[in-house]
Amino acid sequence: MTIEERKERTRALLAEVAADLFVMKGFDHTTVEEIAQAADISPRTFFRYFATKEEVVMSFLWLKVDKLLASLAVRPSDESLLESVQVVFRSTEADSDVDRDRQLLRLLATTPSLRARWLVDGWESAVRLRPIIAGRLGLEESSSRVGLIANALFMVAETVLDQWSYDGGDFVGDMLAALALLDRGGLLSTGGEGI
Repeated sequence: MTIEERKERTRALLAEVAADLFVMKGFDHTTVEEIAQAADISPRTFFRYFATKEEVVMSFLWLKVDKLLASLAVRPSDESLLESVQVVFRSTEADSDVDRDRQLLRLLATTPSLRARWLVDGWESAVRLRPIIAGRLGLEESSSRVGLIANALFMVAETVLDQWSYDGGDFVGDMLAALALLDRGGLLSTGGEGI
């Protein structure tokens, strides 16, 4: 295993341990020292990977986003963007501890520092989505249509995740229904004209 792979493994372990502790004890009641102890590292080592507790929880969430983006990027080019996004979200069903994820998302909604960071980082994810969309639709990354689709997908996911974190239910089913609603005007199905 390379040094870089070990670092990524440690980073993922810290994110996982921190997520569990945040859900169990609450964000404000969990210390860096507790996270480090649970991960069997020193607090000093924790700070080599993350500057703050906010950063570690965001890392946990963005590892999931990275996986979704990577899955979308390798979908077959003969699928419509809508089909590809649907397949990628369906693949998330068996991907995680659903109860912990819901509780963690509720923490995002109720902890102002996490909520602010989630929104800022989310918009960065929408920007990272642009080249994937542009390539799929044969458009320039800077086109208004690509920006609209990326931002709309981010807002749909944000809305469905917020609702799901409180009400539970079928996240994937709700996400697919929201995507279908978004696409009624053909935004995700065709190359489109205009914007």
